[in-house]
Amino acid sequence: MFGYRPKATSTIQPGDIIGFSGESLISDFINIVTYGVPRWGISHVGIMGEAKDGRLLLFESTTLDGLPCEIAGSPFNGTQAHSLEAVIKAYQGKVWHYPLCRTLYENERQRLTLSVRKMPISV
Repeated sequence: MFGYRPKATSTIQPGDIIGFSGESLISDFINIVTYGVPRWGISHVGIMGEAKDGRLLLFESTTLDGLPCEIAGSPFNGTQAHSLEAVIKAYQGKVWHYPLCRTLYENERQRLTLSVRKMPISV
């Protein structure tokens, strides 16, 4: 796990989980009802996966960031794909990296890639 506002993303691989601890009232509420600590506990997560063009993107379902989806090309509410760098830059709060304990085998990586590509992204 890397702490608040990571700068290096070169160690991130498909399947890694990115956790977010927001500074909004919505994040506080999520933490309270899930027995977390507001402004510190994880209130949102995304998974790193590969887009059709091979780019490593963060796949998440959100309504709050206002960033355009890398696949659809416009912002909307729901499942989206973003570059991790853009999300980190725009995010108001802490960002945590939860790497897999090992690199995915090729068949696992392919299954993950197919799964994230099937997510219902509005295009």
